[in-house]
Amino acid sequence: MGYLARKFLNGLFTTALILFICGIHTHNASGEKPGANHQSDNKADNKAGTQPGVRIADEVSFAENRLDVKKGEVAFVEIRSQEPSTIYIMYPTQYNKYKTTGSLEGVLEHKNVTWLIHPVPAMLEDQTVYFIQKGETIFSVVYENIQERIDGLIKGEEMLRAGMEMRVADKENVVRLTPLIPDLKMMLDFSKEAKFVILKTIDFARYRKGLKNFDQLYEESVHKGSGTGYNFTTKDFEDLYLIIKTPDPIRVKYIIRATKESAESGC
Repeated sequence: MGYLARKFLNGLFTTALILFICGIHTHNASGEKPGANHQSDNKADNKAGTQPGVRIADEVSFAENRLDVKKGEVAFVEIRSQEPSTIYIMYPTQYNKYKTTGSLEGVLEHKNVTWLIHPVPAMLEDQTVYFIQKGETIFSVVYENIQERIDGLIKGEEMLRAGMEMRVADKENVVRLTPLIPDLKMMLDFSKEAKFVILKTIDFARYRKGLKNFDQLYEESVHKGSGTGYNFTTKDFEDLYLIIKTPDPIRVKYIIRATKESAESGC
């Protein structure tokens, strides 16, 4: 295995490990920037570790932001937009392939997003991640010390692990809830009443293949309901899928918080 391949796999391992243990403190009020090391808010031009660039395709702007994180730190990227945007998150190997071939294979993609919190940890070595935003967005970053965050979690502080807000259409929509481990607090919020069901990966696969429809899965599932919100605690390491059925377009927001219990389960 070549040097670049080993470096890429090490980066993926590091990210998976630290996503288990890191999060943002929840004492910040909604709309505040978490942490003291906030860099700057500006449209597609964050001065801290950013390589801005704009391409025009069908009169829609693409902003590219490069994020460099030093070993021992975790960076929390916050992206906001007034209108729904599409966000692509890439490691260097994926980014180089995208720039040379245009391929988005294996790239993490978020659609119709108006708010996103995404962690980029660097526990064993420096990390570089690229964020490409389609549409007018505000990109900002907070840097935190990993060990300090781990200490706070073990002491019982609740921390924001990840979050997203998006708009969904008037039909059945799928939202992936990630990254998950046991004993995380999951909070869902809808702008209007909607019917929903939360599925494990195997059940979601049956849904995608047409083996079971929404109503069948609704009858069988534990986490389901009709309303404007839902809270639950995760039980294992498996990511979940939220399927929302609504007659009208709505706003969907989820927040994932880490707890002392989740740290004790191995995160």
